[in-house]
Amino acid sequence: MKDFEGKAVIVTGASRGIGAATATLLAHRGASVTIADVRKEAGESLAEDIGGNATFQELDVRDEAGWDRVVGSVIDRSGQLDVLVNNAAISRRTPILDCTVEDFTDVVKVNEVGVFLGIRAAARSMQTSGGSIVNVSSAAGLTGMSDLIAYAAAKWAVRGMTKVAAVELASAKIRVNCVLPGGIDTPMTSESAFSAEDRQRMLTAMTPLGRQGSPREVAELIAFLASDAALYCTGADFVIDGGRTCGNPRIAS
Repeated sequence: MKDFEGKAVIVTGASRGIGAATATLLAHRGASVTIADVRKEAGESLAEDIGGNATFQELDVRDEAGWDRVVGSVIDRSGQLDVLVNNAAISRRTPILDCTVEDFTDVVKVNEVGVFLGIRAAARSMQTSGGSIVNVSSAAGLTGMSDLIAYAAAKWAVRGMTKVAAVELASAKIRVNCVLPGGIDTPMTSESAFSAEDRQRMLTAMTPLGRQGSPREVAELIAFLASDAALYCTGADFVIDGGRTCGNPRIAS
């Protein structure tokens, strides 16, 4: 299936996890994919593994000039930008009473400001040809999660920005949607401060389907939203969490 043949795509935070799965999937479906990340070695390695459809561009999503450079590079190479996947994010587990302003703003700058800069940079280049922007939020953007005040705040904000952008950009045929993953087996999850036992309980026992999701499963949803199959979808939240935000009476105790 080559439903992205001729499409130019940027995926941020694409050197690993959901971003890497998305970049790989879209490239295999014909897209010219720019892997954008601060992790240079991992990003270059992934681009090499994918092959000719993928290139790496170093990008700190907090850097306004960096966005202009990366989008400009895609336009120079492909003539237009068709899809942006705003996936880059960081997480810090800190109780509210211990959370410093620096802790809070560091997360917000990446997870919220970075998404805003991406939306704006992509929309400017899509004004004449239209396109699709997919923002990756989180199940934490639907519920409260202990010790993740900055992360949750930013992920809620991503949902709000998605809806505003969808309304403002619809006349330019730019669709903007939001994906909200739950417990996904990613490096960020593994590197969290949660113990293995806590992760097992939160990501498996608390999920009605009884397992973690895979990055590839999230990538498939992102690919749908980026494709012409979703031409009537904009401003919407698409939850992929194994039912976790539905509630699960099995764990009541």
